[in-house]
Formats: sequence, C-alpha cells, structure tokens
Amino acid sequence: MRVFTSESQDVAVNLALEQWLLSRIPKDEEWLFLYENSPAVVFGRFQNPWKECRLSLIEEWGWKFSRRFSGGGTVVHGLGNLNFCVIRGTPVPRKQQNLDRVISALATLGLKCERNARLDIVLPINNEPRKVSGSAFRQTSQASLHHGTLLIFANLSLLSQALKVPQRTMNARGVDSVPSPVANLQDALQSEISMAMVQSALAKEWGCPLEILSEQQALEADENEAYTKARFQQNSWEWTWGKTPKFTEKFWGLPGSCTLQLEVEKGRIAQVHGCIDSLAEALMGLPYRGNPVLKALGPTELAQELAKRIEGESGNPSQARREEN
Repeated sequence: MRVFTSESQDVAVNLALEQWLLSRIPKDEEWLFLYENSPAVVFGRFQNPWKECRLSLIEEWGWKFSRRFSGGGTVVHGLGNLNFCVIRGTPVPRKQQNLDRVISALATLGLKCERNARLDIVLPINNEPRKVSGSAFRQTSQASLHHGTLLIFANLSLLSQALKVPQRTMNARGVDSVPSPVANLQDALQSEISMAMVQSALAKEWGCPLEILSEQQALEADENEAYTKARFQQNSWEWTWGKTPKFTEKFWGLPGSCTLQLEVEKGRIAQVHGCIDSLAEALMGLPYRGNPVLKALGPTELAQELAKRIEGESGNPSQARREEN
C-alpha cells in the first residue's frame, strides 16, 4: 500500500492524476490518493451540466467546471472538502470495505459515521442522518478506482446555491443527481477539525505515511503519456461540455411572444425550431452558452433573455403564468 497527497489544488490536475495512477498501479497493489481542490463544480461522465448547476453564478464566482471520468452525480469541490481516491490493481473495487475503512478512520477523531444503501457516508446530526460523503467508481480490465468526497468544513451555503437550478424544460438523457441533506464533519464535533487531521487519520488506517505527489512527478514518469492525455482532456471543451448526451430544451414567454426549441448535440446548438429563419441561422452550431448567443444575436432583449435562461439565471414561466397569458 501507498498513500499520496497532492501538492496541487487544481481540479484538472488532480482528476488527471487519478487517471494516471489508475493506469500504472501494479497488480494486486492498493493506493490511496488524497487531495483538496480550489472551488469547482464536478459532474459525472454521463451528466448534463445545464440540468445540474447554475452556470452563470458559478462563473461569476470564478469557479471551474470539470467532468469526471467516472459516473455518478454532480459534486462541489472546494476548500474544506477532502477528496479520497482508492485505486486497486484488480478490476473490482471493494466499495463497502473502502467506505468502512474511511468510517473507521473518522471514528478515531470521535465521529460516528455510517454508510447507507446508496454507498454514501452519513453522520447523525440532531438524530437525522446527513450525507458527508458520496462516491463514484471506475473499472478497467486490470484495475479499479473508487473516489469520493468528505465534507469537513465546506461552505454548504455556496454548495446549495451552485446546485439550485431554476425550472427548465428539457428532454435529456444521462444521469441525474439525487439531492440529499448534507452536513460537515465539523457539525458533530465540539472542537475544531482540520484537513491535516483527517488526512493523518486516513493514512494511519491504510498503514502508510503520506507521500507528496506533484504534477511534475507525473510528467517525468509519464511513459505512456496517460497523464498528459488526461490533463489535456480535462481542459478541453470537447470533454467538459461536448460529452453531454444529446438533449432538447424549450423556451416560451420570450420577448416578442417567441417560443424556441433548441436541440443540443456535443454541447452545440444542432437544430432550432419555432422562430424566424434568420434567427435560426445565427444560432446554428453555436456553443450552448450565453455569451456566444449574445455575440451572435447582438444586445437585443430576446438575446439577453435567452442567454440568461441558457446560463440558469432564470427559468421558464410557471404553469400558472402560461395559462394567464
């Protein structure tokens, strides 16, 4: 066994390091990788970010967006949120056992956590189970990866705001997140708990000292370019946005009594229905984001409202409002 902690707080670097470690772990070995990211919203491989988070608000805060190479739901990374990743040189992850070991480590800090049927780690707060950790998984023919979050003292208010999406009318495939009441580990303790304390407890549970892992180390040992490729992927539009499964979204109540239905494929507008031909021509092929729409249509009232709704700043009118009109 080995236990690594990342030198970086860049979400793209750390997700790429996970892929790199998975590609090179020897048969039957087990590694634990721990890291803390600067604020970012990370969605699962098969998810639709437009359904999962408020894009404009997150960009206004200066946070990053990233897509994992594992499935599961959308999570908010940030200071006070520790990410753990168990990598094994066998194709089957030991999901329950991994979580039980994390729970055992937390018990040494006075925290009485449990795992539920959804493989979340929960902590009783005022006799109510609150989620403090969620997991996702990845398997190859020779290795497996189990990664998850641990809310220690994260800003839960910002987490809630980032994931609170206004009403949207989408016909979309892909995996939807399952909301759960969350809490910080700090909420159940009378004394302060630090990131270093949790990392140390996990390292002791795995029986190894912490080793610092840097991006430079990965680059120097990147024989098969697994890290280089993963790092490039994490920063690409084609991966972050273009991997979104095809979907359609309908907008009504737009200025000029306009109703639009947009088909989006690989993160770009592929078809436009319900408007004049010149508007459809201007929208076709654009990245499905607010700024490209504003640049293409100009500072019109219609363009501004459409851009807001694409970015999650506002939603479609309620059913009652539509009936009144």
